[in-house]
Amino acid sequence: MGDRIELHVTEIGGCVRRTLLKLQGVEPSDPPGYYSLLGTIVHKVAEGVLKGDSVPIAMEGAREVNMDFYDEYKPQIMEKVEKLLEWLDENPNLEVVSIEETVKEQMFYSPGDPVMLDGKEVWITGTPDLITESEVIDFKSGKTRSKKHCWQVSAYNAMLESNKTGRVVYLGAEFDTKTLKNGKVRKKHERVLSVEKMGEYREEWEKEVGDYIDALISAWDEIPDPQDCSDCFFCPYRTMDGCGQE
Repeated sequence: MGDRIELHVTEIGGCVRRTLLKLQGVEPSDPPGYYSLLGTIVHKVAEGVLKGDSVPIAMEGAREVNMDFYDEYKPQIMEKVEKLLEWLDENPNLEVVSIEETVKEQMFYSPGDPVMLDGKEVWITGTPDLITESEVIDFKSGKTRSKKHCWQVSAYNAMLESNKTGRVVYLGAEFDTKTLKNGKVRKKHERVLSVEKMGEYREEWEKEVGDYIDALISAWDEIPDPQDCSDCFFCPYRTMDGCGQE
């Protein structure tokens, strides 16, 4: 990381202890878990398909992430891929500007004045899955909605210095619609954010960034004791020093 410390968008608001362990070079106590690998592989398939690869070619590319896991859980992976293809059929006229790695160099963002940690400037990094002319789109392999996902999409918008709407697509959710009391129809597998909501979430996000970095600064010289955390389920350090959940 050279002369700066990079924190991924998905780390913000998560476990301070895990971030400190990673920054200080401590090796994880466990390999990536089921859901982490499943999400990584599904995102790799999505990247290939969106770039124009056939599904078999995209699947073969994704298999290289972890061949043993891929072969063992191919039915579960295919279930998510089929949801992705269904979503693409629902959205045939996407005016794609860029996807994933092609915009990586734009994806650096440090809100407000530079913040220093251990003598280095802190930068937030990450890339959205899909950018169109009018919106920023992020795919999630699960079905559980979280405000963190809204923060992440609004952060990508800020990184791009754009004023787009946002959309989070949950590939683990039931692809169906729900009619609200006000008569509006909402897709159960999507969370759509207006320009106004993106602005509101960006303000929340920037506060969360400040609070998280303050917590890192406070704990830098002594890694905090482990605490029960909803992130433990996905954490590669979950069995270290009694931390996390078996």
